[in-house]
Amino acid sequence: MEETLEQPLYETQTVYTWEEYYSSSMAFSKKNIIAITIIFPILGAVLILMSLVSFSRTGEFSLLHLNWGIVTIIFVIIFRFLFARQLKKNWNSSQMVHNSQNEFKFFANRMEVISPTGKSNFEYQQLYKMMETKRQFLLQPSNNQFYLVVKDNCTLELQKFLRELAMEVNKKKK
Repeated sequence: MEETLEQPLYETQTVYTWEEYYSSSMAFSKKNIIAITIIFPILGAVLILMSLVSFSRTGEFSLLHLNWGIVTIIFVIIFRFLFARQLKKNWNSSQMVHNSQNEFKFFANRMEVISPTGKSNFEYQQLYKMMETKRQFLLQPSNNQFYLVVKDNCTLELQKFLRELAMEVNKKKK
């Protein structure tokens, strides 16, 4: 009896580099980064403005507002530095994935990932969430795990397939 092997609809490969890791990490942290790097400087500017308004009315600076405004802006600078440093530390602790090549095979109802550390198979319905960035598709089997697929390595057909899959997967989350 002859055994037939299912052929993938699409295949691609991704090399996990620092640039890809950094880009995907920034995508996952986007909401927090936006909140801290936009809201806090605005808050700091408002506090400094309040100090200047106080000075124009009374001739004296409101040192409390001025100091908190400056501290708020300094906090954002320190946050960005510490965040980037933590990403680099996380990357350096994962020597096994540095520049590792991962092969992705997309079938009609499932996906297969072959990496230097092993092979994973899961059905699309098991995906927790999918994200698309300018550079990548991020497929999450769980909230704290993801596979990244670099768009430059995907055919236009595969990109379309992944966008449609993302709409289906993310529809479940609403």
